Amino acid sequence: ESCRRSEVFQENRSLRTREIADGTSTQDIWLERMLPIAELSRHVRVLDSYAIKNCFEQAAKSGLKSLFENLSESGKSFDLEIYAGQWEYPVKDIEAMIRALITKIGSHWLNSMDLYLVDKDIFRSCRHSRYIRFDKFVCETDKGVAVLDGDELRVPSTFLLKNVERTHRESEKKLRYHGERVVICS
Repeated sequence: ESCRRSEVFQENRSLRTREIADGTSTQDIWLERMLPIAELSRHVRVLDSYAIKNCFEQAAKSGLKSLFENLSESGKSFDLEIYAGQWEYPVKDIEAMIRALITKIGSHWLNSMDLYLVDKDIFRSCRHSRYIRFDKFVCETDKGVAVLDGDELRVPSTFLLKNVERTHRESEKKLRYHGERVVICS
């Protein structure tokens, strides 16, 4: 309740439903829309069926890598859970890629990290929207963490900042049940 009444949340209120225009700097998206909420949080949840796939396919900086870097620079430590679709990549390769990213960035910002890999067809049947959840606040976009890909947004994206709803928790619970859990650090 105090977070909702905080100055940070009130300042962010004007951005909470405004679309993100193409050409917007991904750093500005983080600084203006996500960092103020991340600073109030200890737990981060990413629900994005394409998050891992994009990490493998992005020659430039992927949204997930950018999120890791931004969280590491925030001066806080987080518990992180990622719910992602299991595409054609072997689990050991995914785990190695994530560990390499964390090693490169440093793990000072992580208390724990669990990755849940869910068959892409099951993922589609459970949840269509993609979001980053900071404790009780959800940043929902139609691009998921891809709003942080590269240096600027290539196509416009919706953006909704809202309080976590039962549907978010239920989706995460269902994906945990169906997913293969990979503990990255604990």
